[in-house]
Amino acid sequence: MYFSADPGFAAQAGSSTILHCPRLNICLAGRARYLVRRGARTVELALERGDAVYTFSGCSMGTVDGAGYSSLGLVFNPELTRFMVARSNSEHGHRIVLAHHAPQPLDADGWNLTHALEHTTGHTVEYPLRLKLTEALLLTAAKTLQAPVTPQGKAALTWQAACQYIEEHLSRPLDRREVADFLQIHPNHLSRLFLRFGSTSFNQTVRDARLRRSRELLHDPGLNIAGVAQASGFPDANYFSRCFRKAFGQTPGEARQRLLAEKL
Repeated sequence: MYFSADPGFAAQAGSSTILHCPRLNICLAGRARYLVRRGARTVELALERGDAVYTFSGCSMGTVDGAGYSSLGLVFNPELTRFMVARSNSEHGHRIVLAHHAPQPLDADGWNLTHALEHTTGHTVEYPLRLKLTEALLLTAAKTLQAPVTPQGKAALTWQAACQYIEEHLSRPLDRREVADFLQIHPNHLSRLFLRFGSTSFNQTVRDARLRRSRELLHDPGLNIAGVAQASGFPDANYFSRCFRKAFGQTPGEARQRLLAEKL
């Protein structure tokens, strides 16, 4: 049982993500390799079949390209619970082959289990206890699969799943067709969902999410401005700076200086 409990971006990851909700990944076959943050360093975790890594809210985890494995991932979002089966190999890299979005989040018992699991880090805790907590969390999460989805609720759930996918893939290029293909819907239908349930278009939603992520990453002293741009999914630092200034009225460098001054 491994943990990703240190906030910050795991540099050099092929697909590093930071989510504001906890998640659990279990290696089903092969040898899974993940990059996580340990203090100011990025370290690699090697998971054998049955091993798991629990990622705290606000912490990053990235996949290593070329590793051959299958994994089960659960994302405990406050609005929904996401189940994913992923495969990774040298030819196709990391890809999600099966996903299900349950319209029900964890119940109170489930969230208490996540808190209990998080409190085992930094303490001398017997491995069987962590295993039992993880098993109980999986059983509780499985209950969300029984939640019915009404036709009216399915559209909102699909939009929420699209927003979740965007948040999980901000560090690389994203377009409307990729997200639509993942959700198995037409790209035009995806655009209608964002106009119906969101306040902005798909492209604007992605850009706003990248900018929010960049503001968070400016707190990380281990990333320079170019690194913040890359980790937020901007193609280059100059374009990132223009977008940031237009949105916030200051350059990323000026925003970082203000953050540093506030800490003094």
